[in-house]
Amino acid sequence: MATRSLFWVRNDHRLDDNAALTAFCNNSDEGMILYTPSASLQRAQTERRRFFEASLTEFLSGLVKKNQTVVIFSE
Repeated sequence: MATRSLFWVRNDHRLDDNAALTAFCNNSDEGMILYTPSASLQRAQTERRRFFEASLTEFLSGLVKKNQTVVIFSE
């Protein structure tokens, strides 16, 4: 029986030193990563928002390279 998992991401965009994400990738036969931006991002100043968006872009690219499905949900 396939192991199906859901991994929910808000602010932690670490790929290599994220124990929960590593376990998700290693232990799920079928998985989906759900990204929901935090409300504080909407209120963030321009420089912080740029940094956050660059971090998110790198994170999402890394997940695609790991053959992970990512769903972005925005309020």
